[in-house]
Order: sequence, then C-alpha cells, then structure tokens
Amino acid sequence: MNITNYAIAILNVAGLAAASTNTPPTLVKPEPARWSEGQVLVNASCLVTNVQGGLVQVFLQIDRNATATKPIANGLGKAGELLREWAATNTAAGNHGDVYDNHDGDHSNMSYGAFPQLTRVEFDESLKKIGAHNGLQHRLLYNAVTIGNSSTALVNGPFWRCQGRNALTLSAAGGHLYLQYRSNHLYFYPEHRDYDPGHNGTGGKGYGDVLPANHPYIILSQGSSGSDRVFMDAVAATLAAFQPEVKRRLVEKRLLMPAIQMIFRSSSQLVQKPEQYLTGIAHPPVFDGKHIDVEKMVRLAHSITPEALPPLAQLVVAEENLGIVGRDYFDVADRERLLDTPCAVARVVKSFVYTRRMVLDAQTSLDPQDKPLAYHWVILRGDPERIRIRPLDATRRRVELEVDHHPRRSIAPGSDMESNRIDIGLFVHNGRHYSPPAFVSLLYLDNEKREYDEQRRIRSVDYTHPETRDNYVDPAIDARKDWRDEFRYAVNGKLLDWTRRRGEQRQEFTAEGRLITRRGLDGQPQETRKVTYRIQAKPNTAPVLEQQTATE
Repeated sequence: MNITNYAIAILNVAGLAAASTNTPPTLVKPEPARWSEGQVLVNASCLVTNVQGGLVQVFLQIDRNATATKPIANGLGKAGELLREWAATNTAAGNHGDVYDNHDGDHSNMSYGAFPQLTRVEFDESLKKIGAHNGLQHRLLYNAVTIGNSSTALVNGPFWRCQGRNALTLSAAGGHLYLQYRSNHLYFYPEHRDYDPGHNGTGGKGYGDVLPANHPYIILSQGSSGSDRVFMDAVAATLAAFQPEVKRRLVEKRLLMPAIQMIFRSSSQLVQKPEQYLTGIAHPPVFDGKHIDVEKMVRLAHSITPEALPPLAQLVVAEENLGIVGRDYFDVADRERLLDTPCAVARVVKSFVYTRRMVLDAQTSLDPQDKPLAYHWVILRGDPERIRIRPLDATRRRVELEVDHHPRRSIAPGSDMESNRIDIGLFVHNGRHYSPPAFVSLLYLDNEKREYDEQRRIRSVDYTHPETRDNYVDPAIDARKDWRDEFRYAVNGKLLDWTRRRGEQRQEFTAEGRLITRRGLDGQPQETRKVTYRIQAKPNTAPVLEQQTATE
C-alpha cells in the first residue's frame, strides 16, 4: 500500500474520510486508548486528524498510578544501578507515561521487560489490516513521550531502501519527521544496505553511503534487523534518568528529543574530547551500536538542571542559486530541493553551476530560558578546500555558504566508506550546553561525468561515460539519461548553445534549452521548439528520463 492510500485508509477507519471528496472530513471526539496491564490498545476511536502537517493524532490515557509502584529498571548494569539509586531519592523521572511503539509486528522488540514503567502500544485488527502497525512510522502522533522502531526495509526492485531513506524520498515525510521530533517522539530504523563500504554492490560489498541527507529526526543503526534494539534501550534509560522537573519542562517545551540527541551524540565512545562534538565523528548519518555508552548517557541526562536546559539549533535558507529545469539541468520538475525543515535542509545538486551558494540564517534557533546563543557552523563532511563559510554578521547567526563541485570521496581520512554527500552542521551554545546539530546536506550525482573549463564553466556532462553510467543513484532522486551534452561559449563568457549527442545522433539547443530546428545563413537559430522531459518507468527497472518535443 502506498503512502497516500495508507493515509486515506487510516482516515476511513477512523471515520474521518468524507463520503464525497469535495466534503471536508468531520472531526469526531476521540476516545483515548486506556492503559491496561502495561499496554494501550489503539483503535479507530482514538484517532483524529492533526491540523498541523496532516498527521493523525493518537490519543492515549495512561494510568501513572498503575506504574508508580513498578521499578524504574531491571538489570542494565551500571546504568541500571544509577537509575535505581536516583529513583530511591526521587531524583529520576522514570518512564511513567512514556510509550514504546513497535512498528514491525513485534519482529524486533526492545527489551521492554527492563523498563517496567514503560507502556507498550498495540493496534487492533482494523488498523493492522491497513498496515498502520508496520513499516515507516511518519503518520501517527501520540499525546505522550514516544520511542519506537521498525526493523524493516524495502528490499526488492530498483527502489530498495531502508526506512530512513524511504522517509527522505516521500513527499511531506521530512516535515512529518520534524513534527514528531518536536513532539517528543524518536524512532529507530536499521540502515540495512544503505551504509556499507563498497561501490555499486560489486565484489560482494556494499554501495557506500547512499543516504541523500543527514538529519537529527531519527536514529539509524548500522546493520539490519535487531541492530536498533540497543539504541532503544539506551534512550529509554536516558529518558528515565532526567530529573523530574527537567523532563517535565523539556516535554512542555517540545525539546525532549533534541536533548536526547545531544546526549546520545556527545556520549559516544568515539567522542573522546569535548571539541570532537563539533566534528563529523559525533554526527554520522548512521550509528554503530558498539559505540554507545549508556552509563555516560544517563549521567549526562541526570546532570541537567531546570535552569540550564539544552538549546535547539534551527536554520532557514535566505538565498540560494537553484538551477532552472530544462536549462541548468534536466528533469520533470524542480527536484533539487529535497528537504526544507527547521533542523535539516537538503539539496540534490543537479544544476551545472560549479559553485553552489546559499545564505543561511539561524534566527529561528531557540533557548528554553531565552539565554543568548553562540552560533557555530562547521564542516562535518566534505573537502575543506572546496567549502567556504563566511559570517555575514558579528554573531555568526547569518552566514554565506559556498560549495564547489564535489566528486565522490572517502567520508574521512583512512575510511573505506565513500559518499557523494557533504554535510554542514549548525550548533548553538547557551553557555552551558550545545544543541544537537541542524544540518545542510548537498548530494552530488554519481552517474554523470562533468568537465569544467579554466573559468569553472561547464564544458560537458556525459551520462553515458563507461566510468560513471552504471553507478548507483537512488532512482527516486534521479532518472537515467542516454546522452552527452557539450556546451559552447562566446568570447565574453556567455553561454551560446549546446550540442546533445546520442551515438551518431546530434541535436543543438539554445542557451535557454529550446531545440534548434533551423538556423539562418548567419548561423543564428531561426526556428526552435520547446523541450520537456518525462520519466519512463518500467516494472523492476530503474526509471529513464525521456526527452520530448512539445507541440506549440
């Protein structure tokens, strides 16, 4: 079932879909799912549409008194000992009211027996029939602190992907993830095949890093089914470790999961020095469970005081040099914008311009106590010789980012993992704590060969070159092409036209992207035709971009 049909199905089951598509849905008063024996059973009566972002709101009623007598943790080593010690002095919030939403049909459950105060979410048969309990969870919003997982992936056909990549390539899903993040939700998914050393899956190896963006809204685990469990246990313990007033305020200000992300990333065993938090070491798109330090996480969470809560970094794109479809790159529509959310901006670099320019503004960053913020913009991944970050004001709140064209490269010196993506991180500091990162990601296409001249003007783009034509690029992001374009410039540097070659076939185009059908005696175009592009999709085959001449 595709995402659109899934959303419609949920609305139908909830009794919210109108009989006529021209009639807006009628909202009904929800009947919250009630706590019983450590779980809540979600059914249609618990659901209403959320006017914010089109999500479906799930209402729960959890009996905190019923969990009050349950221990804060069973086992968990030193971290468990600390939690029980703090619980004895009433300085740990515990997991009262927190819920665990398994979204893979109990395929990979967290160790919820270690967290007796945690409430499990279950779905009734009517919702299970439409798949509301399984797969990527970006449609439901609970009125409770929520952690969850889906140890699943799309494994067949050309659109194979982990659920984390699936979310980034679905319309509106990125915005939904941000709303979940700011509504005290955090979900975990395995990367499966999306982050493994290798190139194109050859030689029994992987594809490298094929994730199109980095962001703080979810946590991706290195590996496949079950690799996400250790992360959920660590985060559940951390949620329990906060001081009660600290947790209450973080929940109230919708900053609980940003605080969790800061704690999780700064507590990694790879982060040996505080300054390493502002490097790519602490902020990969995928995390290996062997680097988790649960004891460090719970200690840091417990040390946070109500007067000094962690801040939140957010950004907006104030200016940028996006390309024009049909002239600066070829596609069915504007598809350079992949993600525009407050904590993550992502672009697919399709335009032929050598240097990508953006003006970024962190004005929407916030501190819960309204303390002044210091702004830090850092290169987390990419070639420092090809990236320039220039402050545009004294506070560094506003910067100009320039990124030169990037070929595929190792993610770090000595690493066998390669990527076509660069990541810039924004961090804010309130005098006590850093924020989790906000990201700007640029993805370069691996299935094309570009040549630039000495003036950094595009000379040619070849989609058929034997070195690159078969390189893997996510078909949801870019379609294959079967031509080579060669560009010609005037003495003053202005683009005159370009030639498109398909084997022996040759076509000429104006600088604006129109097909030249006749030239005059002076060589100037006298007749031109508008050109459009469409994606030709075939079953079990990567889509191809086809050129069409419009009828005018």
